[in-house]
Amino acid sequence: MSTAGQTTESFVQDRVARAGLYGALLAGTALVFRLFGDAAAGFWPMLRDPSKLVHAAAVALLFGLYFVTRGTQARGSSFVRGAEAVAFLGAAVLQAMMALYIPVDARPDMIVLLALTLLMLTRAIVVPSSMRRTITLTALAGVPILVMCGIAASKVAPKPTLPAPVAIIVVSSAMWWALVVLLAALATETIFGLRREVREARQLGQYQLVEKIGEGGMGTVYRAHHALLRRPTAIKLLPPDRNGPEDVARFEREVQLTASLSHPNTVTIFDYGRTPDGTFYYAMELLDGLNLEQIVEASGPLSVARAIHVMRHVAAALVEAHGAGLVHRDIKPANVLLCKQGGALDVVKVVDFGLVKRLHGGDGDPAATESRVERITGTPLYLSPEAIVKPTSVGPSSDLYALGAMTYYLLTGAPPFRAETVVELCAAHLHKTPEPLENRTSVEVPRALSALILGCLAKSIADRPANARALVDALAPLAAQHPWSQDDAERAAVTGRADAVSGIHGRSPNTVTIDLAHR
Repeated sequence: MSTAGQTTESFVQDRVARAGLYGALLAGTALVFRLFGDAAAGFWPMLRDPSKLVHAAAVALLFGLYFVTRGTQARGSSFVRGAEAVAFLGAAVLQAMMALYIPVDARPDMIVLLALTLLMLTRAIVVPSSMRRTITLTALAGVPILVMCGIAASKVAPKPTLPAPVAIIVVSSAMWWALVVLLAALATETIFGLRREVREARQLGQYQLVEKIGEGGMGTVYRAHHALLRRPTAIKLLPPDRNGPEDVARFEREVQLTASLSHPNTVTIFDYGRTPDGTFYYAMELLDGLNLEQIVEASGPLSVARAIHVMRHVAAALVEAHGAGLVHRDIKPANVLLCKQGGALDVVKVVDFGLVKRLHGGDGDPAATESRVERITGTPLYLSPEAIVKPTSVGPSSDLYALGAMTYYLLTGAPPFRAETVVELCAAHLHKTPEPLENRTSVEVPRALSALILGCLAKSIADRPANARALVDALAPLAAQHPWSQDDAERAAVTGRADAVSGIHGRSPNTVTIDLAHR
């Protein structure tokens, strides 16, 4: 749905259909019970009883409401509400008519009252409605009950010691139905009042949450829109179980540092704040695309030209971050997206700066604190050797190592190293040399690109590219030799892109933190 109004109409239509179905099932079950009861008493043929015929007609009418409002086809608010009123009031008239045919000794007034009480309470519980509408419909449904019960009671002669049975039955039925109207109104106000409260609780400042689209270690991400601008937005919330002082400080640091970056290949932060209950959140651009992990899993390794395109733009985003004194520390396929933006395809976006570190963090910087206590933080498949041996030495070159490992994965479909445990994986980063790319893929990888990737994966910082700018410059001639055009991106586009937004903003769960001081 494109608007909140359409979503509400769809919800109401679905609920009216459900009310018709549930009402039909309840009334139909009661009819089956009556038929079995008559059969046990030896009454035959059963269907000659007019009360059962009008009972069956009421069931059919409610089923009709279900069939005309079910499904995804929008029927319009007026049609749905009109069909609801016709079906429920019509069923009330038909069920009230049973009182004309049920023997007076069987108390037809009580049978009809019970049947319609169940029907109207079902409607009040299931269908979203204003209290006024619920009171009006329920009260109108009681009119045929009073009329039919009065007609049925008039067939019985009054007793000398009591008022006329007609008056007794009509008054008692009216009192009972007044209670039903009150109960239905309370059900509507309670159940759908709670729904309103939930909807209001999903309002964060000027942003309205729509649906959850991702969840990671440092937060949950929702699709949202600005209440006035209607601009599609992604909202990231700090999870309730991560609301300690250090977590809040890290989350706030993430948004502040990310917001200081403006490179087109870095996710844009719009706003941030706290909810009335203290939950921290920030708003960022909603990215229409897939992360690299999803793309490789769906379509296999990337072509050389596309991999160069990705590597070059991620490196360009790192030029700005490193120039601002920031290290991402979690570059990996799940944190890089290829998006559709401004009519262009395969726009590269680096997301999730939840582990970002200042190169010269002060005493108030959580990253500086964690470095002092020697914590390994990041994703084991893409950790640099220095991040394992001495976390305090993590710097821009560590991001380049992770970028090399990520590009290796893009071209081969597998990371440079695999192991059964994190310890074995860390040992591989420290001591093993990655296999040449040509041994891991059937694609012909240019020697210059292979050398550049393996250079990023060098154990020694000194053997890697000097910085992100040097890596961008080294990739420029390769990009010229292997261009990636919009036509190429169009052909490579993954189908179902609109449904793949789920999960693209949240950090994947394989990011870890290991406290070396308390092993």
